[in-house]
This record gives sequence, C-alpha cells and structure tokens, in this order.
Amino acid sequence: MARRVVDVNESYYLVCKRYFCQHCKDSHRQYTFNMWDANVLSLLHSKVSLKLDVVFTHKCAISENLVDYIKDHASSATSFNAMHEYVESCHHR
Repeated sequence: MARRVVDVNESYYLVCKRYFCQHCKDSHRQYTFNMWDANVLSLLHSKVSLKLDVVFTHKCAISENLVDYIKDHASSATSFNAMHEYVESCHHR
C-alpha cells in the first residue's frame, strides 16, 4: 500500500505494510490495518513517529515542512489560495 505525501517542493509516496490481526478476525472485527491507521500510529513509540516527519490525513499525508509553512503563513494572514499557488508552483519547477 502507498500513501501520497505532499511536501512544499515535491510529492512522494510512502509505501508500507498492511498488518493482519488474527485475534481481531476471530472476534469478527476489522482485522487488516495499514501502517498509517490512526490506531496503529498511536501504538508507535514517539521517537519513531517523529522520524516519519509526516502528518497523516484521512486520504493523504503532508510533510511537517508543509505544516510549518502553513502555520507560519496562516498566522501572518496569507490566504490559503496564495499558499496553494506557491506550493503548486514549487511542484512544477
């Protein structure tokens, strides 16, 4: 499985394993999980999740660099449209 990660200057794919839980299957619950599943990520040691440097959303993921860029520019009243245009221009260089 792969999840698209959007960064300020590029996009890339993070490939991961799909985990299987026999106990969950026997209990008639969801029994397969992607690495970026919120329940799986909550079990990671904080040092491991910090090394990922990625924030997972429902459908994709964004890098911590992009999160920082958005925070910095949103606090200075830059419009989201302007931020989008800047990131889009960086991706097409």
